[in-house]
Amino acid sequence: EERQMEGREEDGSTSTTTALRQLAFLDDILRRCHVPTLRELHERITTIVDHELTAERKDSVEVHYGFHEELDSAKEAFDTLDETLSAVGSEVLAKHPELQRLTVVFLPQVGFLIQLDRRNHAHDVATNTFPDLPADFTF
Repeated sequence: EERQMEGREEDGSTSTTTALRQLAFLDDILRRCHVPTLRELHERITTIVDHELTAERKDSVEVHYGFHEELDSAKEAFDTLDETLSAVGSEVLAKHPELQRLTVVFLPQVGFLIQLDRRNHAHDVATNTFPDLPADFTF
């Protein structure tokens, strides 16, 4: 009978007991923490992490511009990636007017890749080549 009564208040609910256990748990954590160190850590985090963008995106942590120069450069390159891909595509089409249509993709480990729809180009099955495509293209 003692076990049945454990954790129950006079009104029979366990919510008060649960809240007290949670409070005791948090109190124990606070007693073991060095508050000045936690404050300093909080200040550092808030100067690095953009809380508004992080909350907006929900699936990543956003770092403020100005924290790391190389990271800022990468962010800027990513932010203008669509324009860069369009410019590269226009450049390739200007150099190779025989191409009917292309798509440009960027893989960080590889670089720019040109994607062509082979249905738009003659294919020599015997040599497995596309004679109407530029010779300097690698497939």
